[in-house]
Amino acid sequence: MPSSPSRLSISGITSSILSQRASKGDRMSSRKPATGNTTSRKQGLPRLSVIVCTYNRKNMVLTALAHLRRQTLAYDQFEVIVVDNGSSDGTPGAVKAYVSAGSLEQRRPEDRWRVRVQHEPRHGLIYARNTGLSVASGEIAVFLDDDTLVDPTYLEQLLKTFDETGADAVGGRVELRWEAARPYWLTDDLLDILGYFSPASIRTPLPTAMAFSSCAFSVKVAALRAIGLCSPLLHRHSTASANTGIVDMCQRLRASGYTLWYEPNARVAHRVLQARLTRPFFVGRAYWEGRSEVLIHNTHFSRPQEVPQKHLSDPATLHELSTELLDMAQSAFVDRPLLFLAGKPSNERLHAAMAQARLWGHIRQQIQCIEHAPAQTDIPSVLLVHAGVSQDISFPLFHQAVEKQGIQATSSITEIPLSWLWQHRAYQSEAIGILHFYSPGAFNLTPGEQQRLWFLIRLARSLRIRIVTSDTGGWWQSTQDVHNLPRHTFEQNLMHHSDAIFTHTRQPDQLYPDKHLHQHARCFPPAGYLGHYATLLPRAEARYRLGLPASAGYTYLCFASYHSERELLFLLDAFEEARQAANATKQVFPGFQNIYLLIVGNIHDKQHLLLKRMAQYALHPSIHFYREQVTGENIPLHLGAANAVVLPHFALHNAGTLEPVMLALSYERPVIIPDLPRFRGMFFPRATSLYTAGSHSSLIQALHQVQTKAFQLHIKDRKTFAVHESWQEYARRVTDVYKHLLMGEN
Repeated sequence: MPSSPSRLSISGITSSILSQRASKGDRMSSRKPATGNTTSRKQGLPRLSVIVCTYNRKNMVLTALAHLRRQTLAYDQFEVIVVDNGSSDGTPGAVKAYVSAGSLEQRRPEDRWRVRVQHEPRHGLIYARNTGLSVASGEIAVFLDDDTLVDPTYLEQLLKTFDETGADAVGGRVELRWEAARPYWLTDDLLDILGYFSPASIRTPLPTAMAFSSCAFSVKVAALRAIGLCSPLLHRHSTASANTGIVDMCQRLRASGYTLWYEPNARVAHRVLQARLTRPFFVGRAYWEGRSEVLIHNTHFSRPQEVPQKHLSDPATLHELSTELLDMAQSAFVDRPLLFLAGKPSNERLHAAMAQARLWGHIRQQIQCIEHAPAQTDIPSVLLVHAGVSQDISFPLFHQAVEKQGIQATSSITEIPLSWLWQHRAYQSEAIGILHFYSPGAFNLTPGEQQRLWFLIRLARSLRIRIVTSDTGGWWQSTQDVHNLPRHTFEQNLMHHSDAIFTHTRQPDQLYPDKHLHQHARCFPPAGYLGHYATLLPRAEARYRLGLPASAGYTYLCFASYHSERELLFLLDAFEEARQAANATKQVFPGFQNIYLLIVGNIHDKQHLLLKRMAQYALHPSIHFYREQVTGENIPLHLGAANAVVLPHFALHNAGTLEPVMLALSYERPVIIPDLPRFRGMFFPRATSLYTAGSHSSLIQALHQVQTKAFQLHIKDRKTFAVHESWQEYARRVTDVYKHLLMGEN
């Protein structure tokens, strides 16, 4: 530690920007050529990406840029990325004006320095640094605070150290530049809080117990991306220690086998503002360092569920808290008063106050973690709320696929546990939990249950838990009966309260005329079922087991559980009309002479209309009803007996669901679908027959046209319908939306 930290070896630290411009030409002539690895030069890429983050400190960042402009390293060896963290003082414009001022069009490429401005609206140093890293083109990222002043040889010394030692991360010497007189009570052992960093006088591997100073350090980009970017939950609070994320990064680099070095010749000066030269500033930093200890501990687990959960009922938790509270009480009511009465120097009393603040910060963070899920914004915790109907074939596959993406997913049948909401409430103003409602229109809720669910949804909103909805479609969207109005209302209101709506369509504007729903829709391709069920039974065997005659011709299959009663009546009438027309005039549709219709599954909205018609069709030789639930055991039987699957619908813009279509196509059965927003443009023309929704004549035409389809999956199509690959891809897309929502993006 030097006797006078205020003295710096950085020459010209007080030079003005104008004097730098005036001497720019002289500096260019003395600029050294690049040395070491030339791979990046051959590709036209810099070796170093200098990332400077700033927020409402226009003058400071301009001064920092002025010193970067004086580097002895060739300009083509580094780029400068200024990340504006939502400044309101005109910082971006000032930076661009400074960079472009005095530019020479005839300048050689190696004499042009590259500076660009990136915007990061989310406040926090880690957010800003991650943004800069995401656009960095160099192999080494150099992170600088906007209040640092670099020595002219700083970048050259860093690059030399990387090349000569093979280091993965290098930190330099950080000295202090006092913007005001140093207080008498500020002893040397407190200077590291202001950014001072000088662990050795020679180049050496960084000691294991140490971390770089946050204001200036460098890391290979490949190493940073390998260990994962810094957690936003460790971002810099307005009064928190900026070193929290750096301590975490250094620990993770060492744990992954990377080497860290210290180079004293790579020097910077950290400006110490007058506002930081007060006792409350140091006490506040100590408080946040205490909280940081708990945060860093929780971030070292690879999965959220590995972090030990703390509960008030746990004796170990109570003992730990009570011990720390007693220590803090002793510091507040015994140690500090005794120091004051004994007339001890003010620096000793400051150390005691900082020790007490650190304890209090540690306790506060421990209390916040009690009955709280681990804070990991990059690994969402999701509660999947679903209807729990046994014939739902898609939800179990979705749940499994999401868990394979590393998501901590818990499922619940039409319930939101209050304990889950409390455990996944926002953590330091960061959302960590997501409520995902899967096909909410299928929920069979009483008015009282709906009111309770709405109360919990509003509570989730107040706790800053994100809400998403999967609109997969269903029979309730195909009916306008008053009896099903509560389902419609509940689903529509829930989608209006959602941060994202997952659906399958190429026409979201037509599926959701409401602008709010349209803007929140996330449209993904549906997943398939190939390989999920057993191989289809041979057609002859399947028809024999279902009681169909050996002479049965083209056979249509309809899954009743996906349709309303009126839609099934619409299909029965169209089928009978087509059959009678074929018998009367055999020249019109010769393929209809021996057709059969299988209706499989339970009917949801029974209004006794179909029951009367069923009595009429009970003895019909060409129509067969199977009232059993659609399960994995009988799907190979029913699909094996059928030639095609038909979906009857009326002209309602949100009617229909793609589940039976993907099921049929996965097992090479063509489908008859309506020309509605959910279906339009989603499937192969060679595998589908379109009709005008609600039109008998159009449906009859489609029933005939589908008989000409000889559909087989091509090899390239099998990945789209394979159950494992398609559901994993769908879950990956959903997971990306989860993460964006937790980061505050819509």
